[in-house]
Amino acid sequence: MQFITKLITGAIIIGGIGASAYAMKSNKPTTIQTNETSPKSVISQKITEQKANQLALIETKGGIVTNTHLDEDNEVKKYEVIIVKQNKKFEIDIDALTGKVLEVDQNILGKSDLKIEVNELQNVSTNISLVDAKQIALNKVRGTITESELDYYNNRIVYKFEISTADHRETEVIIDANSGQVVKVEEYK
Repeated sequence: MQFITKLITGAIIIGGIGASAYAMKSNKPTTIQTNETSPKSVISQKITEQKANQLALIETKGGIVTNTHLDEDNEVKKYEVIIVKQNKKFEIDIDALTGKVLEVDQNILGKSDLKIEVNELQNVSTNISLVDAKQIALNKVRGTITESELDYYNNRIVYKFEISTADHRETEVIIDANSGQVVKVEEYK
């Protein structure tokens, strides 16, 4: 009788192990799952323009950001940040989702190559921060800033913003970088 009990107990244990193994094998996922999101499913960027500028400045070890805009390349959103440092112009691509530096291009420039002379840019100081200027521009025109640039306009230093509105119009807003005054608003069709 003990022999039959041991035999039945052994069969039950072996059967249970086999059933467990079968259940584990049949429940195995057929696709690989990751925590990463594909670029197609990304609705908006996670990195702000200000953070992209900071990351680009770290990459170049300083300089002056003269232009930043959000772009999409092969379904990957990225910030293109232009930095001038001494006689060099850097174009840095920052992944808008992760903040990873994707590409750095560097060119040595002569004064004639620059929209604003390098010496003038190095001595520029503004009373209004880029963040404050953006808020002033967005208070004037509701939408999403797609490009920002530090520039000269009518002999004064200004922030230029391109804003995409809800009705898909492009509007340029120019803010005086020292007073915060709205200098110009121009809508493109």
